[in-house]
Amino acid sequence: MPLLGNLPPLRRVLFSTLSTSLDLYHKASAETTVTFRRLESLGLDPAVTAVMAGMVIAGGTVYYVIPMSFIFQDLDLLFATLTAILIATIAGFILLATLLQPLAERMVVRAIIWGPDRKFLDVVIKNLHAHAPRSRHTALIFTSSLAFIVFAGAMFSLQAEAIVANLKVALGSDLRVESQLGGLNETALSRVLNRDKARPRGERIVEDFAWASWPMWNVDPPIWTTRISNLVRFPRSYGAEVVSLTDNFLDVTYGDYFATRLTDGCSGKACLDNLMVPYKEAVRPSPAGFADGNAVLSGFHPPPWCDSQTGCAQSSFFSGLAFDAMVSASLYPAIGAAPGRPLLFTLVAQNKRGGYDQRRGCLKV
Repeated sequence: MPLLGNLPPLRRVLFSTLSTSLDLYHKASAETTVTFRRLESLGLDPAVTAVMAGMVIAGGTVYYVIPMSFIFQDLDLLFATLTAILIATIAGFILLATLLQPLAERMVVRAIIWGPDRKFLDVVIKNLHAHAPRSRHTALIFTSSLAFIVFAGAMFSLQAEAIVANLKVALGSDLRVESQLGGLNETALSRVLNRDKARPRGERIVEDFAWASWPMWNVDPPIWTTRISNLVRFPRSYGAEVVSLTDNFLDVTYGDYFATRLTDGCSGKACLDNLMVPYKEAVRPSPAGFADGNAVLSGFHPPPWCDSQTGCAQSSFFSGLAFDAMVSASLYPAIGAAPGRPLLFTLVAQNKRGGYDQRRGCLKV
């Protein structure tokens, strides 16, 4: 037993340094051992950890934040997220560029040292290796500054184009005249504009002009609502802002923001001209997938006052209202609106007794 009891102290003495083994005042019970261990040995490499954290953040941003901005119609969040992704992409390119710095240095040195100075090539390369940390920091600062200048220039250019585009969307044409107190005198103004339009091209100011009415709800007596639906009013009707336009409206306004998806015998800016043609002359065969001219869902039958060829027949149900119109393409999946199909137009207006009367009309897309 005494022999076995001496084994642990002898083991500690033999595995310790000479100064520690000969120290008479050294006590094993009061010994403090400090062990240094790298994170790499524990599987926590800082570089790999940073990359994993960046990938998790990027994945969460793409798969959660961007769809959430669409669900809640938050365009500010969407654009802020896209801008953050763009900045992160630029930062990633900057870090990748710094990895290529040593190779670029050697290539530049070999390209500029020729002739009798070639003997100093190894000295210059060793000098570059000695100054590598400071050169890396300088290259990182220079690349970041250059990327910021390029990014800022692109943003300024985009904002300049966005300002012009927003003005075009807000105004609609080169010049827009609008009255807040009442309707404009269309006859007198048209006479003046036509007089200037008749001048030679080098002398006139007005190339063309068009008129657009106030929405139908802004009339007297007050109209409470205007709604559009299919002929069976299923699943429901949708509110619509009805505006009357002259036949050359699309020729005067900016055509960049008018995209024709489906038309009934017309294309581009000729659509409004074609809307002036009577029903029987304007009806064309519908495109593939729109063969049902009644716009009635499966399981329903068209009402007796509806004619699939001429639109809607004259009936007291329609109160004498019938007109052609252009509607948003988003109404097709909602109510089946397509070229050549009749739709039900409902108008609710205030009567002289203070109540509300309802009138229905036929609208052909």
